[in-house]
Amino acid sequence: MADIRRIYIDESCHLEGDRMPVMCVGAVYVEETSWKRIAAKIKEIKLLHHSPTELKWNKVSASRMALYKELIDFFFRQNALSFRVLLIKHKENINNERYNKGDHNIFYYKTMFYLIRDYQSQNAYKVYMDIKDCQGKARLDKLSEVLEKVCGKGKYVHFQNIRSEENQFIQLADFFIGAIVYKQRNDIPKTSRVKNDIIDYIEQKSGYSITESTPPWEKKFRIWDFQLAK
Repeated sequence: MADIRRIYIDESCHLEGDRMPVMCVGAVYVEETSWKRIAAKIKEIKLLHHSPTELKWNKVSASRMALYKELIDFFFRQNALSFRVLLIKHKENINNERYNKGDHNIFYYKTMFYLIRDYQSQNAYKVYMDIKDCQGKARLDKLSEVLEKVCGKGKYVHFQNIRSEENQFIQLADFFIGAIVYKQRNDIPKTSRVKNDIIDYIEQKSGYSITESTPPWEKKFRIWDFQLAK
């Protein structure tokens, strides 16, 4: 029987007209046999730091730096957890007219596909995505269709939209993605001490710059600098 892993997907700056210079799509992977234990432990860590609310990059606070460090430490200690991200540094190079039939949604599906495709392993996957808008179900249905066509039936066995405030893994994905986007953006001043400290700590623990591609064999914290042709 194939091992089952859960994939929790989140994205940032993915809208076509949002004027953001970068786009980022990321996913936290967790083994099916471990997700309940790990989710409970994350909740416990939050409560120990008197912070039971949703973990969001846009709401980080200097008073909670100890919490962020403990969560990062916990992630890197857990063999059942991993993170993968696709970073598009030059969003202005997206050419939907030439490559995506003029439809930005096609490009969006492509990034999701490249992020989680798996041709070779015997793993099966359950896919969960943060609810962003009323198009959530349609997006998942399309992603399911493409993955089944390319990777075969029985590999991606479940698709579901969930709310980030109710899920620890979507929140963790948001936290890591937020750090990556913040460091990469060249259109804003990097004046937040707490955000810079979090980024430094993630890079220290991972051993990588979070805005550069990691080696293809990296499994724990894998970064793909997805360069688009002009």
